[in-house]
Amino acid sequence: MTALARATNPDMNIPNPSMEVIRDALGQTDTVAGYVNTWPWSTPVINSKIYGGTLSAAQRVDLYNTIVHESWHYDKQSFYNRDSPKSEREAKAQADARTAKNRSKIDGAKNSCGCGK
Repeated sequence: MTALARATNPDMNIPNPSMEVIRDALGQTDTVAGYVNTWPWSTPVINSKIYGGTLSAAQRVDLYNTIVHESWHYDKQSFYNRDSPKSEREAKAQADARTAKNRSKIDGAKNSCGCGK
């Protein structure tokens, strides 16, 4: 799915995200889809608990959206301001618009996360 995100968003630098189990503040593993830390060298992390297996069409769309959302933070926003409400709104709007534009390509993707696992 990262390859599709790169191909359909040539104006963005989309790095290879790592796939890890992400826990929220309460220890839940199914609430946070992804993140990018506020360190300058941090790259996106995608929740393998949510996206690490065979995915439905809706999950593929969500994964694409998450990759684009987190890559927007990574590429287009200052590292020290990635988690502000304004930055979140901007990343969400960009990811939603780009996902909607490429929906047919996402629907045609393989039935997995695209990570080779």
